[in-house]
Amino acid sequence: MIIHTLALLPMALAWLMVYGLARWLAMNRQIDDDRRLSFILTCVSWGAIISGITELLSPGRQLTAPVALLTWVGLDVALGCVWLRLAGGGKPVIDSIRGELRHVRSLIRASVAWPAPHRLMLAVIVLFSVLLGAIALLTPSTNWDSLTYHLPRVMHWIQNRSVEHYPTGCISQLQMGPWAAFVQTHLMLFWGTDRFANLVQWFAMIGCISAATLIAQYLRPAG
Repeated sequence: MIIHTLALLPMALAWLMVYGLARWLAMNRQIDDDRRLSFILTCVSWGAIISGITELLSPGRQLTAPVALLTWVGLDVALGCVWLRLAGGGKPVIDSIRGELRHVRSLIRASVAWPAPHRLMLAVIVLFSVLLGAIALLTPSTNWDSLTYHLPRVMHWIQNRSVEHYPTGCISQLQMGPWAAFVQTHLMLFWGTDRFANLVQWFAMIGCISAATLIAQYLRPAG
């Protein structure tokens, strides 16, 4: 389990460094300072990275755990060099992490002063998110589309070491959008099972919550 966990770390580290780059853009007034926007841009960029790595390794049938892991580690090194160069060294990076932690604490303190209905709504959202996350993590995929085309094509891709089309009696395995299955493929390559397959949908839900609240704030009448 420790080896599988270590294999997943480069994917998570890439997300964190892309988020750091988004925050750097925000601090330099290149994008809005709202952290939800940074979160959304990070997810979109990380998703593009997943697609790029998958498509890059597929033509030569190199979509294997060792090659994918080396690719993620190389990407992390490149992102780290860019981040350290932009930040001007290690200390600004540490200061940035501390700033994010201070922001989280300030949000918690500010939420205490919200009106009771707002606090109740926030509590319900957090509770449902945590419960759904636990269900996603602790139970296997049992819905119809996962069992008929999402997970079967992931297993075909891993077996074929490529996401090229293959003979199948279920056309959905070939024609449906592949991005979520790309993520599941990398997770299964590194972890060895479908333990984290449901978390793709769960994180998509968190992204939708962030995007919906951000759009609502932008559309709110001034004053």
